[in-house]
Amino acid sequence: MNKYKNITFIRDIYERENNSTEFFNLVLFDLDGTIIDSGRGIMNTLEYVFETMQRQCPDRDTLRKFIGPPLVWSFKNLCGFDDEATREGVAIYREHYPKGEMYNNDVYDGVKELIKFIKEQGAVLEVATSKPEPFAKKIIEHIGLTEYFDAVIGSGMDNTRSTKSEVVAYALKTGKDILKNDTTIVNPLMIGDRHHDIDGAHENNIKCAAVLSGYGNTQEFEKAGADYILSDMRDKRWFAGV
Repeated sequence: MNKYKNITFIRDIYERENNSTEFFNLVLFDLDGTIIDSGRGIMNTLEYVFETMQRQCPDRDTLRKFIGPPLVWSFKNLCGFDDEATREGVAIYREHYPKGEMYNNDVYDGVKELIKFIKEQGAVLEVATSKPEPFAKKIIEHIGLTEYFDAVIGSGMDNTRSTKSEVVAYALKTGKDILKNDTTIVNPLMIGDRHHDIDGAHENNIKCAAVLSGYGNTQEFEKAGADYILSDMRDKRWFAGV
């Protein structure tokens, strides 16, 4: 029997506890700020980029805002780069980051246990990140989570899927292809830590759970209209509509 046949992703638990019949069987995880705290490696690389470009490096509070959103968006909106400077910054970043800083991160508490638990229920799990897909795949392998994800979806090195909405759309197509003919219900959920994750989910007409242990905050999530706001990755309330 196909492992996705007749999925009832912890539905009975939440029917009993919350009188809810909602459940999620396709779960998309952001990477930076959601699965891993990648701040050190990203900010160190950004400092290298600004030094190489002989530009004044923003303070660390500004650099922290780069964590999560697409890199092109961040250079343009946080630093005022024009198209040419943005292309140069992205190229330097992508050349330097995989040399070592890509692995300069920590997995958030509870993430591995939560992902393992969800997978054991039979759900389809995917990474949906604005980070370049080859980098994301190597990081997931490095932290020992490859076996739990059906797909790792990221941006293209050729600047395709350059927005979070495009990443989510592609991940949804991939997940639905996996689930096709195996269940009559496809109920997706995006999990992320910035408003870009919420926006990307809602632009694809799916719900988003925003987690406070990353780089966003309650005000940002409420303004973006997050469907759920979670304390950290050990908070399991998003398993059903509660």
